[in-house]
Amino acid sequence: MRPRLVGQTRTGTNGGFVLGTERFQKEIAAMLGRRIWRGSPGRPIKSVGNAGQQEFER
Repeated sequence: MRPRLVGQTRTGTNGGFVLGTERFQKEIAAMLGRRIWRGSPGRPIKSVGNAGQQEFER
């Protein structure tokens, strides 16, 4: 087996991800009602706007 294929298989198995084309993954996700591909690591980025800023009055 090729090392890349072995790595993809291990990652998919350990993480509960589906291997296959994007179309196949979307079909399986629709059947299960959840995401079945690897997401982005880390926390979502906070949007910067007026809600996060405090105004000081004197």
